[in-house]
Amino acid sequence: MPSFGNAYFYHGLLRRYVIAFGSMFDNLTVTRRESTGAVAQTLAIPIAYAPKESWLVRIKTDPQLLRTVQVQLPSASFELAGMTYDGTRKMQPLNKETASSSSDLNKGKMVYRGVPWNLNFSLFLYVRNADDGTQLLEQILPFFGPEWTNTMTLIPTIGTLIDVPVILNSVHQEDTYENNFIDRRALVWTLNFTMKAILYGPATTKGIIKTARTQLRDYETSAKTSLLVTTPGLNANGAATTHSNNSISTSLISADDPYGYCVDITDQTSGEI
Repeated sequence: MPSFGNAYFYHGLLRRYVIAFGSMFDNLTVTRRESTGAVAQTLAIPIAYAPKESWLVRIKTDPQLLRTVQVQLPSASFELAGMTYDGTRKMQPLNKETASSSSDLNKGKMVYRGVPWNLNFSLFLYVRNADDGTQLLEQILPFFGPEWTNTMTLIPTIGTLIDVPVILNSVHQEDTYENNFIDRRALVWTLNFTMKAILYGPATTKGIIKTARTQLRDYETSAKTSLLVTTPGLNANGAATTHSNNSISTSLISADDPYGYCVDITDQTSGEI
């Protein structure tokens, strides 16, 4: 029976996705204008990871605005609401993503292609008046048609850049005003998103094959005729070469280097090259 706890690994992928989503909305602002139309005040919108219910509780615990420090409105919060497997994006599970090792040029890091999961995020915008809400919406909605794509490095040791689409699914408004004129009014805009995420298994370190030997034989007698040895070729100036005599040692060539291919043929019937 397989056991998932034999080899610990943690890429911090869910944390990276959450941070990436929140970072998309950390530069929202709202302006207040005078009767002449001149900008009187510009407010930066704070954003935090919190569900809507807990944020509204913080607002409602001081409805008469008696506290010295209050919850600032407008403000925003977001949460990861759920996850679902996305079979429509399933990839060949045996394909790999690789990268060279910085500590050993003869070894490389490898991870199998990830598994597609949809992360369901909700963004909540809390405002006192309708104009603040429309200002925030107009800073968000034009960028989703209906998706916005972030390019992320999910596993730093591998270094592969992955495009992660974020799709805006719905937008709706809720008014928490309850007919008490001394209470604080809060309009809540809820925007629901789907992030097309990829989750990866453990990364492993393995040796890199730098030399390939192909033995050729006579079809009728099965006698050895020649030997083909293929190696990477890179000269001392860092340029690709196809001549092994001009190449540095294969142990000094990284998988990321712009190497060429050297093919040396040994005639085994005469011993000549």
